[in-house]
Amino acid sequence: MKIKKGTKKSHPRQDLLKIEKKIFRQNQDTIRDATNVKDKNFKTYYRHYKRAVKKYTKSVKVAEVEKAIQSSRIVIVGDYHTLDQSQRSFVRILRSYMRNCDRDIVVALETIQAKHQRHLEAFMDESIDENMFIKKIGFRKHWFFDLWHSYTIIFDFFRYHKIPLFGIDMSGSDKHFLRDRDNFMADKILALAKKYPDKKIFVLVGDLHLAPEHLPKEIEKRAKKEKLKLPIVTLFQNSPEIYWKLSEADLVDHTLIVKTGPKAFCRMHTPPIIVQQSYINWLYHEEGNFDWIDAKSSFLNIVERIVAILDVKLPNDYEQIEVYTCGDLGFMELSSFKKKFSKKDLQFIRTQLLHSQSYFMPEARLVYVANVSIHHAAEEASHYLKHLLTGDEKPRSHKDAFYTMVLHEAIGFFGSKLINSRRKCARLGDFQSEIKYLVNANLCIFKHVEYETAQLFIKHSRLIKKGELFHTNLVSNFSSTLFLMLTHAIGYDLGDHLYYAFMEGSVTKKKLQNLYTNLWAEEGEPQEFYLELVKSLKGVKRAGNV
Repeated sequence: MKIKKGTKKSHPRQDLLKIEKKIFRQNQDTIRDATNVKDKNFKTYYRHYKRAVKKYTKSVKVAEVEKAIQSSRIVIVGDYHTLDQSQRSFVRILRSYMRNCDRDIVVALETIQAKHQRHLEAFMDESIDENMFIKKIGFRKHWFFDLWHSYTIIFDFFRYHKIPLFGIDMSGSDKHFLRDRDNFMADKILALAKKYPDKKIFVLVGDLHLAPEHLPKEIEKRAKKEKLKLPIVTLFQNSPEIYWKLSEADLVDHTLIVKTGPKAFCRMHTPPIIVQQSYINWLYHEEGNFDWIDAKSSFLNIVERIVAILDVKLPNDYEQIEVYTCGDLGFMELSSFKKKFSKKDLQFIRTQLLHSQSYFMPEARLVYVANVSIHHAAEEASHYLKHLLTGDEKPRSHKDAFYTMVLHEAIGFFGSKLINSRRKCARLGDFQSEIKYLVNANLCIFKHVEYETAQLFIKHSRLIKKGELFHTNLVSNFSSTLFLMLTHAIGYDLGDHLYYAFMEGSVTKKKLQNLYTNLWAEEGEPQEFYLELVKSLKGVKRAGNV
C-alpha cells in the first residue's frame, strides 16, 4: 500500500525543500571533509544501508510498531551517537513497551565493550559510582564519540527498572571494521538469546548496522545454525531520503513512522539538518544543545537566565517573539511571515539560511537559530535582550555603524559565555597563525576575505594599544562581507574579554547594564564607548584557548 500523495505541491514548499537540501549538502561536505574512515569496505557497507532506508511503503501508527515488537524476539534499534534525541527515543520505545506488555526484557548496548561486563554490572548495582565506571571502562578512549552525558538517561532508566544490561561491542585494533563488529555483536546477541530463552532482547546499535545485509543477517545465520527461532524487527531512524519524499508529498509534518520492509520501520523524530548538526557540533566541540523541539520556551529561558545574572528589568511584552531553528524552516512559507518583509529582506533571509547563519530581526521580533548548539541560541538571546532594552537601531555613519556592530557582537558573545563559559573565540595568536598558514599554503587568493580579516584584526589590535581606531576612509571601503566578518571577530574578542573581566570583578554589573541599555545615539558615541570599554579591560587575564 502506497502512501497517498498530498495535493499539488505549493511553490513555497518546493522553495523550502531546495533550501533544506542545499544546507544538507553543505553539511555533508563538512562531515565528509572532517571524517577519516579506515574501513576499506565502508562504501559497500554504506550503500547497503542507504538502499535499506531509501524508500517506504506506508506511514504507520505507533500501535503497528508495537505489534511488530511483540511478535519478535529481537528488536534492533538504530542509534545516531551524537544525537541525544536518538538515545531519548530508545528510552521512549522501552517505556512504551513496558507500559503495554510484560517487563521481561534484556538490553544489549554497542556503547559498552563486552569485556567490561563486570564493571557494567557493578555500576548498575551501584557498587561503583559513575566516575569510577567511566574510568574503569576507558569510555572516552574506547567510545569514539565520548558523549557520556547523552547516554546517562539510558543507564538511569535501566537501573531504576532493574533491567539486565549487556555490553556487546568488540575491543582491539580491528574494531573499526564494521563487518567484524557485526559478527562479534551477533555472537553476543545469540549468546543472550540462549541464556535468556524467555526474554525479549532490545539492541541499541549504530543505525548503519541495521541494514538487512549487516547485523540482522549475521544473527539470522547463527540462529539457523543453532536451530533457534529469533524473529527480528529493525527500527531505523531519520532517513534523509524518506524525509525528502515526505516533504515533497507535503506529509513530513504529519508522519512520525514509516514502514520500510516486512519487519522494518523508520522513525522520523528529527529532521536531517538537526541530525547532521549534532555531528558537526561534536566535531567542533560545540558543547550543549538547544532544545529545538520547544524553541521559543528554550530561547526565553536563556533570555531570563542572562537577565537574572545582569539584574535588569524586562519589559512586559518580552515573550512576544517568534523563534525558529534549522529543524523547522516552514516559517518561510507562511503568508503572515512574508507580509512583514520586502523581497530584498526575504532574499537576505534565504541567504542567511543557506549560509547557516543565526540572526535576529528586530522589526519582526523573529529569531532564527541556524545551529542547535546552545552557543548560537544564547548569542541571539543576548542580542534580543539588547533590543528589548534599547529599541530599534537608527541610521549611522560608516564608522559609527562599524563600532556599533562590534559592540553588538561583543554583547552576543558575552551573553553566550554566561550560558556556557567554555565557549571559545579566535584571538590575536589565532589570526597570526592563520595568516602564516594561508601564506605557506598559497591560499591567500582563494581565501582572500579570511586573509584580509586576519590582517585587519591584527592591525586593529595594534591601533587599540595606541588608543586609536580605524580611519573613516578605511571603514567606508569595506565590502559587506568583510564588514560583517571583521566586526564579528573584533566583537567576539571584546565579548570574551568582558566575560573574564566580569568574572574577576574588574567590570561591574552596572557597567554591563550600561552596555545593554545604551543606544549610543550621538555621532561618535559608539566609538568613544568602545575605546573606554577596551581601556577598562586592559590587563584582564583570560583562560587558555585550547
